[in-house]
Amino acid sequence: MSPSPGPVNASEKCVSSCTVTRNASYHEPGNRVTAASALGYKALDENPRPDLPTISTAMNDSQTTLSDLRQLVWEFVERRDWHQFHAPKNLAMSLAIEAAELMEHFQWLTLEQSRAVAQEPAKLAAVGEELADVLCYALAMANELGLDVSTAIRDKMRKNERKYPAEEFRGRFGADDPGPTPGPSTPLRIPGLGPGAAPPGQPDAEAD
Repeated sequence: MSPSPGPVNASEKCVSSCTVTRNASYHEPGNRVTAASALGYKALDENPRPDLPTISTAMNDSQTTLSDLRQLVWEFVERRDWHQFHAPKNLAMSLAIEAAELMEHFQWLTLEQSRAVAQEPAKLAAVGEELADVLCYALAMANELGLDVSTAIRDKMRKNERKYPAEEFRGRFGADDPGPTPGPSTPLRIPGLGPGAAPPGQPDAEAD
């Protein structure tokens, strides 16, 4: 997540799927560990150090709670004494930087090519790492500010429901999208008006 704060032998960094490289004395191949979707770390080499915390990579979204992930990020930061660097301003900037790195994977792709990434394991893994970085920083910010993420998301989704009612915005990206081209059996859709209603200043079809 953040570079190691001190001159201690380190190049520790939580990247994306919280991939971590241990300090310089353990910087040889086979000493990388990955925090997937559960708690702790699990060494990927054949001889993992027993003093490192372990993580179960078998757990997935259906088996991992949001609280688990927040605790994972908290413990990672706590063990390195990085809370002092995790001011909301720094975390917001870091999140934006990681989001830009996520965008880079799709920069020159067509819409169809970007969807096809889901079928390409290597590309999908790289995207997953960048997405995990974004999520790690988002959870770190929630931890530092004491925000309840579930409450914040539910409150926001309630606002979205009011702002973008499904019956009005289904199949439309926003107010500037007129929707499907009206055909003989497709009533003209005008934001704020019922199906088939005429634009202001024009008589309704039923008036005839």
